Amino acid sequence: MRFDYLRELHDFLQWRTGDAILLAEANILPAENLKYFGPEGDRMHMILNFQVNQTMFYAFASGDCQPLGKALMATRKRPEIGQWGIFLRTYDELDLGRLSDEQRQQVFDSFAAEAQEVTLAIPGAERTALTNLLTPEYSSPDARGRHTVALEPCGYRWFRVGPLLDVITREPR
Repeated sequence: MRFDYLRELHDFLQWRTGDAILLAEANILPAENLKYFGPEGDRMHMILNFQVNQTMFYAFASGDCQPLGKALMATRKRPEIGQWGIFLRTYDELDLGRLSDEQRQQVFDSFAAEAQEVTLAIPGAERTALTNLLTPEYSSPDARGRHTVALEPCGYRWFRVGPLLDVITREPR
């Protein structure tokens, strides 16, 4: 990767609008951090910390915080103006690829192995369908205005309040 380009992009962004940041979703080893941040923090402003994220899930599952502490220490080195983004999930799948096979299996075993039914009370959606954007299914509210949906253990659902037909037939503004 041409890391100098990140410096050029950083400089342009700072010149164009001073209150924006460059956020990297880069699942990198701690030894590669400075390549993305830049030695003076002149490339990426923030990087999502996948090392901490994966060991955090292991800590939740096992109660063992030592790997999490090691990941925090391993990713401690960064430029003064660079920041880590600590997160639980992004918009896509949960990546546990840097855990050992045993750690990863413990995370899988500790969290739901099968779909779980959840009940949602969504303000403003008490009388409106909750439409799954990835499948043809939807949820109608119960008498108390709550929606019940099944969530897969390693999947995700994108819902929209209201029927999908509203989106398809809406007049352009």
